[in-house]
Amino acid sequence: MWKAADGKLIHTLPIQEGFRAYSQELNMITISQDGVFIFGAARDRVVKVWMDFLTYMELEGAFVKSKKK
Repeated sequence: MWKAADGKLIHTLPIQEGFRAYSQELNMITISQDGVFIFGAARDRVVKVWMDFLTYMELEGAFVKSKKK
């Protein structure tokens, strides 16, 4: 993690299996305002939510737009 103002490195996350498990390139990563969750999205339409930087869950297809009838 880096400070937005000056780009200074402030924290390095340990490499976890969850990060290695991504088979697709990450398109987006963001951190919740309270700092508890990290959200990552890849081209395979799988969203991973990391909690406390240690565990994660996958939300596959949860954010796919529905077709209007």
